[in-house]
Amino acid sequence: MFVEYLNSSINIVKLGGIKIISNLSKVDSKNKFDKIFDTFYSFISDPEMTTAANVSKGSSIIAKAKSHLTENITNQLLKVSNIKYKTEECKNILIGHVIVSFDKMFKQLKDKSTVIEFVENNMNNPRKGTKNKAGKFLKKYRNTTA
Repeated sequence: MFVEYLNSSINIVKLGGIKIISNLSKVDSKNKFDKIFDTFYSFISDPEMTTAANVSKGSSIIAKAKSHLTENITNQLLKVSNIKYKTEECKNILIGHVIVSFDKMFKQLKDKSTVIEFVENNMNNPRKGTKNKAGKFLKKYRNTTA
């Protein structure tokens, strides 16, 4: 039922669907999320930064609930650097959200080096908030072995 929300032309409905589905992953004993993974993560490239940001925010919830998807989720989030959003500022804000998500799921990542590299690449991000998030992340994890 909530999957239908993702197809809504009304953005607030779509955002609600993303949040609901993320939170329902905690109780998804029938692995229904696995079947909609591609649809859910297609919104990481949505031109509306808020849609992509909500996917990013929900990603750490999903990764904790469905650890077998952690690497696939990571690969989806890493794509933000190569996606064109409405503005560069939108992309920089989204990168900040992705860094926060990686912080919340870092301990369960298998390939920590790729995530650390992504964050290092944003140490000089023009958005101060994102740059600060990158600095805090690296202070916490830079010396973590893969």
